[in-house]
Amino acid sequence: MKERYQDIQKELDESGQQQISTTDPDARAVVLHRNIVNVGYNIQAVSDEKHKSMVAYDTGQVNDTHALARMAMETKEQAE
Repeated sequence: MKERYQDIQKELDESGQQQISTTDPDARAVVLHRNIVNVGYNIQAVSDEKHKSMVAYDTGQVNDTHALARMAMETKEQAE
């Protein structure tokens, strides 16, 4: 078992990531509220009000609190 943890630590060090899901490489631990953590996906999507189509999306590794500003800026850049 110790070797498995050492392999995971080595993978973390080589990848530069802060976390690795051992069941799904795309899943991340995301803080839902205060100290409640959920392992899953955090998908951000922005839609166009007029055409009701998706104009930007991200499957980022941040919680919702830090994702809104980045998505708003990306959407504004696409509109220009």
